[in-house]
Amino acid sequence: MQAIQTAYFGEVSFPEASVIRFERGLPGFEHETAFVSISREDCAPLIFLQSLATPKLCFVTMSVLPLCAGYQIDMQPDELSALRLPADCKPGIGSEFACLAIISVGEDGPPTANLMAPLVIHVPGSRAVQIIQADPAYQLRHPIGGPACS
Repeated sequence: MQAIQTAYFGEVSFPEASVIRFERGLPGFEHETAFVSISREDCAPLIFLQSLATPKLCFVTMSVLPLCAGYQIDMQPDELSALRLPADCKPGIGSEFACLAIISVGEDGPPTANLMAPLVIHVPGSRAVQIIQADPAYQLRHPIGGPACS
């Protein structure tokens, strides 16, 4: 087991196999490539993605499915390549793939979820990438607690 000191959760222990790797980093955080997910019962359904390099960097996320039950992942060949998957792979949310929306909390409104640019995690490979969805039903600022997407 490894351990890191975080700004929000104190010391967190985790097995090396649970590290999620973003080979290309994330937009605006290109040097942040390794994260560990933290789930707490008192915060469900939220999932926290804690950077291993920066104790104060932690993304609040949640599965896209409660927000959009029929959510479909549409990945480009370069996005599949980042997960080390063949270009003809058609990922679906389930046991092999998780799809998380980053949550934004502003002072002037309800929390929103980014359904347009979700994080797709290939669970068996512990690799992830942020993708851009072309479907206009997937909003950049989908209100949490609002109507489900169509």
